[in-house]
Amino acid sequence: MVAKPTTEPWALLCCSLQTGLQPIPNSGLAAVTVRVPRLREAVLKIATTPKGTQEPEIYRGPDAEPAPPRLDTPNSTITVYDLPSKVMGESRRLTIYVPAGTPPRAKLPVFYLGDGASRAFAPIAAAASRDGRARPAVLVGIDAAPNKKDCTGMGCDRRAPEYLADVGGAGPDSPYIRHQRFLVEEVLPYVEAHYPVSRRRSDRVIGGYSNGGAWALTTAGKYSSVFGNALAMSAAAMPAAEPADRLKKVRVFGGAGIFEPSFHKRTANILVGAKAAGADTQFREVASGHDLSTWETIFADSYHWFFPVRQ
Repeated sequence: MVAKPTTEPWALLCCSLQTGLQPIPNSGLAAVTVRVPRLREAVLKIATTPKGTQEPEIYRGPDAEPAPPRLDTPNSTITVYDLPSKVMGESRRLTIYVPAGTPPRAKLPVFYLGDGASRAFAPIAAAASRDGRARPAVLVGIDAAPNKKDCTGMGCDRRAPEYLADVGGAGPDSPYIRHQRFLVEEVLPYVEAHYPVSRRRSDRVIGGYSNGGAWALTTAGKYSSVFGNALAMSAAAMPAAEPADRLKKVRVFGGAGIFEPSFHKRTANILVGAKAAGADTQFREVASGHDLSTWETIFADSYHWFFPVRQ
């Protein structure tokens, strides 16, 4: 990989493979060579960060598994709403997918997804229910906090403090605790009052990727009477004090890519601990890295695992 850094004097290979590029003397360029195991079965998103003008390239090996089936979702199935929040002190955007043709009085299972992931996953959910092996489900994407305005650098990140207790703190007025309260006290009541969703804990999934995966697990553990299912994709670090036995009454589906070793190990270990505590668990390994192609595959498999068609 060769790149010409523009906005910063450095560049990183992103995102399936993550490593720094080294400057080429007297050229203005930076480069890196990576030996990739299991390349024939790999799916790789290849780009650099900071992002330049070039769009990412997708490499799909000759033996790679196919991408999950997708079905175009009409605009009428997607609702975008900025929910005013007293807990957060600002509005937060919800993107809500309801399968086409859903009767108004239906009570469908529901995914509550961090990072507004419902729009990316809706075509996969539509295909999963169409093939007759999974129940139709509503997807609620909850946008992460936007970065501080006119600010650059890691100190501008408002997302991580809301998803990770070790970053946002665990005090009663911390971003982390307030974000959990926002979900349980404001998002759920709003969705259940306005959309055809079930109120049974066994029909609720909380899910996310990266920092959002850790958020999904810790929130499911804390509110296990509310969420019967958790989806952790490439989960970031959970607080060391977070006991795995909090998940003993939760069904947990986790997964990660082989090219994100720290996330893979962390997610797998969390599931081992949850299973030892009594949870029903499933782990999915993907020949990819820390990017959307990995999470789409994991989501598709989790959908069929959480909500198979009842025989």
